[in-house]
Amino acid sequence: MDKGEFHTLVNMLSEMQEGLKELKITVDKLEVKVDKLEAKVDSQGEKLDKLEAKVNKLETKVDSQSEKLDKLEVKVDSQGVKLDRLEAKVDVIMQQTAKNTEM
Repeated sequence: MDKGEFHTLVNMLSEMQEGLKELKITVDKLEVKVDKLEAKVDSQGEKLDKLEAKVNKLETKVDSQSEKLDKLEVKVDSQGVKLDRLEAKVDVIMQQTAKNTEM
């Protein structure tokens, strides 16, 4: 290997070394971006957890209200049955009264 080839080889190695330095800088920048994205994902995960907790609380409230509504419907049905019985009794009394007045 003569002096010219040696210098060419040294220049090529220098250029490769410079390229590797630039590549390392690029990789470092990408790592920073990845770290930022991971932080955003973590933040969004925390927000999602909070929203899920709120949804669970609302579902519990809805279930509770639904149970109360079911109980009220049962009471209304019961009152309706009582009302029907009273109306039947009133009809019987009215019929008896009508018969008594006809006599």
